[in-house]
Amino acid sequence: MKFLNVLLITLFATTLFWGCSDDDDSTAGVNSSISLATGIVQVDKKGGEVSVTVTSSGYWRLAGVCDWAHPSVTSGKNGDVVTFTIDSNEENVYRCCTFKFFVGAQVAPLKIESYPGYVMQLLSEESLSFSRDKDILTIKLNTNIEDPTIAFSDGGEEWITFIKRAEFGEKVSLQFEVAANETYKNRSSRITLSSPLIDNEVIFVVLQKQTDAIITDQQSIVHDLSARTISFEVKYNVENEISVIKGDDWITNQQISEPTVSDDGLSTVTVSYQLGEATVTRGGVIYIKQKDGPVYCEISVIQKDSDAEIVEIPDENLRTAIINNGWAISVGGNNCIVVEEGLKATSFENDYYNKIENLKGIEAFPNLEKLALGNVSNMVKLDISGLHKVKTLTFFTNRYVAEYDLGDNPVENFSLGTSYLYVSDIKIVSSVIESFNLMLSGWYAEYDNVESIDVSECSALKTLDVRRGSKLKTLYLKTGQDIPNLTKNEFTQIVYKLYGLNLIPMGILYILGHLAANSHWF
Repeated sequence: MKFLNVLLITLFATTLFWGCSDDDDSTAGVNSSISLATGIVQVDKKGGEVSVTVTSSGYWRLAGVCDWAHPSVTSGKNGDVVTFTIDSNEENVYRCCTFKFFVGAQVAPLKIESYPGYVMQLLSEESLSFSRDKDILTIKLNTNIEDPTIAFSDGGEEWITFIKRAEFGEKVSLQFEVAANETYKNRSSRITLSSPLIDNEVIFVVLQKQTDAIITDQQSIVHDLSARTISFEVKYNVENEISVIKGDDWITNQQISEPTVSDDGLSTVTVSYQLGEATVTRGGVIYIKQKDGPVYCEISVIQKDSDAEIVEIPDENLRTAIINNGWAISVGGNNCIVVEEGLKATSFENDYYNKIENLKGIEAFPNLEKLALGNVSNMVKLDISGLHKVKTLTFFTNRYVAEYDLGDNPVENFSLGTSYLYVSDIKIVSSVIESFNLMLSGWYAEYDNVESIDVSECSALKTLDVRRGSKLKTLYLKTGQDIPNLTKNEFTQIVYKLYGLNLIPMGILYILGHLAANSHWF
């Protein structure tokens, strides 16, 4: 028993001994830390002394052996400076070694490199030209210099930004971002790479093209029918040609002033024309185009009768189609002046690829009888209520159209198309149409998403076919609305709108009607 007690005391004492170290309490724990002023030092073949400051949470120790790099101390405290004496590189070859500074379990490595000589050589072309758009610049170097100084000339630091360095051996790539050039001038900058370790500099020239521009102070010129002289300013930084591409028989006598050049890189000229007298509203186009380039500008010239209508057509595709038809003349923005050809037009046929989303403004062409709208896949509401003579209405891929306002147009053979729809609720408004064929059969019906059809505002409706997919559960009618020739699937329930607000299923409406006929309460 005595022997056992002695053994336990000995083990306890041993544990206490090994639990103690040179590192005091906190420095060996989880809160210990250590860092160096730099993680790498470089010297040339002559060697010399380099110093490193140690920042630590407590006492530190240094580990590592190198026969050509000799530390001044191998331990110390926070803030101490360690000086390494580097032997000359007599073999004239690249050498490298690593020392490690420790505090508890925390480590800070120091890499020491001895070069036979420092070098920085440009491997890329000496210059590179960029378009006006944002881009990436990569400069390739042969260098053993860790952190060369980067300098820009002519304000290049405002539009050239260093991103990162990548290296493979002594082959180094410096990557920069070149910002988009929003100015009207070409710009350039010299990127200079230097280091106190070498005498030479590497210079790389960056060139970036301007934003090409042709700018006018007016998009449209509108006057009455009388003869007059008109003028406008054109600003540009590219060679250009000015011509009249429409109305050259009455927009004549072109005069262009001598250009003046401003500090922003733009030249300015004044352009003038003589307009002949007109008897009706007419429009012309002055076209200013870059020579051998894509930049252009158009100015609409309009002589307007006082009775001519200005109409807003917010949908760009509809507006373009109408202008191309010669029915209207643009006066800038969404506004157009309707001309005689538009007032007389009876048929509008849109290209399939010219997708119209909004028909606002179509009402300015009152004699339209045929509308072939093409692809209306981006349209939510098809509204022709501002017209009154449309007999033929056709369209394709109307997958997202949820409402059709036909007004009092006598549309013949109206349907929802021949394919399935993506919308769940359909509403149709018409005061004169007597027959709708909304049927969808075959495999299309399986993919149809329509859950309800509302024809409660179709007061003249007498024939209706709503046989579609199994998702169509509800047909909305107005209270008292009777459709003699109604064809539907058995799973489609009729729901009546009472006073345009409340919804009453057909079965309940029948019960209420029966009670009203047999009770003094109604």
